[in-house]
Amino acid sequence: MPGVRLTLTGPLGEPAHASLADLGALLAVMEPDEVELFFVARCRGPAELLINARFSETRQSDASLQFRTALLKLEGEFSFDCDWVPDQQLAHCRDRFTLLHVRHDELALPSGRPLSLVLPIAAAAGAHLRQARLVQVDAAYSARFRRRDAAPERARGLVPALAELTERAPGGAAARAVRRTFDTVRTRGWTVREELGVEQPAWPAQQSRVHALLHEHLAKEFGFVPPQLWRLGASSADGSVPEEEDVDPLSDCREPGYLTEVIETMLPAGEAPASPGTGTRNVSRPAARPLDLPEGTPYVFLSYAHADQELLARIRARLGGQGIAHWHDSGISPGAVWDESLEARIRGASAFLACVTEHYQVSRYCRRELKFADLLHKPIVPVAPTACVWAPGLSMMFQEIQIQRLDVPGGWNEACAAITRALTTRSSR
Repeated sequence: MPGVRLTLTGPLGEPAHASLADLGALLAVMEPDEVELFFVARCRGPAELLINARFSETRQSDASLQFRTALLKLEGEFSFDCDWVPDQQLAHCRDRFTLLHVRHDELALPSGRPLSLVLPIAAAAGAHLRQARLVQVDAAYSARFRRRDAAPERARGLVPALAELTERAPGGAAARAVRRTFDTVRTRGWTVREELGVEQPAWPAQQSRVHALLHEHLAKEFGFVPPQLWRLGASSADGSVPEEEDVDPLSDCREPGYLTEVIETMLPAGEAPASPGTGTRNVSRPAARPLDLPEGTPYVFLSYAHADQELLARIRARLGGQGIAHWHDSGISPGAVWDESLEARIRGASAFLACVTEHYQVSRYCRRELKFADLLHKPIVPVAPTACVWAPGLSMMFQEIQIQRLDVPGGWNEACAAITRALTTRSSR
């Protein structure tokens, strides 16, 4: 499925993302087989989170639709803008960064018993992005999750080491680290590939800083491991790891809750942001008005900005004159959150007419309607009162759909004809 890009309103790693507190829970409930999270902190411009969730073949279509619909509803809290990006967009984003991963050489206890440890670095990633913002470089944190079955036999292999460490120092850091590894491996969870990144041109100057940050994190969490045994290596351009470097697959094992831990570390909840122009939080909207059409009547959904009432009236008059059944909502407070009955109106529509204006393109509410219609593969007919192009954030998704001008000869007729074709095609199915 296409990837999802969330353009964030606050910095990564700092309390500013109240509405994204549910993102980790959403991903957990959806149960994807694989999830790639790619956090980008930019020195100029907003932070981004790119998500690519993959589901089993039998669930892919329905689950991806549910997931993106749920993201649009979360978008209603005004903490981010959401749009779809092709898979290659994420790969292109990765290519801009040098990405660093952590491994350790073979560890052994004093008795000679081999030792393996899980190596989570989400806490270091948050510090990395905060530091990068201070030194004015673009930075990234990548976490690629893949479902992992429980491996009790591998856990049993850690029992002698755990027993030895517990006997030597019952409350020691080494015993705690091995206990966490034991508990992680013996239950179902994730295999996670974690990497810290810096934009390639800045990497030579930033390498020592990132190495020092990781070594500080590792010393804090695993002070019993000699520093010379840590290996910090850069991935190749496609994100793969040379086979000889992937010496300890246990390093990538994580608990089931680690996905939520990563989200909460990178997007810690803070005060809910205010709605644009209101100074207050978004409020609940009244339920969408009833669909006053005979059951089964094909209709076009009219999507418009609250400030464009005059344009809406002109469009409704034209459609009515052509005998085109249509529906629009009314009495909606600007900045209102998502409503289930409004969702049902978009789902039931045979076509979607977007009244594209400057007000429309900056309205989060209108953008959500438009993206939801696209998500449902509704025929989209965008019209504008004057010359207009798609704004940033919408241009990538809708650049192939031409906006029909209404101020040119035949403009109204072209728009009505496009709507009629969409309604006729849908009703004949």
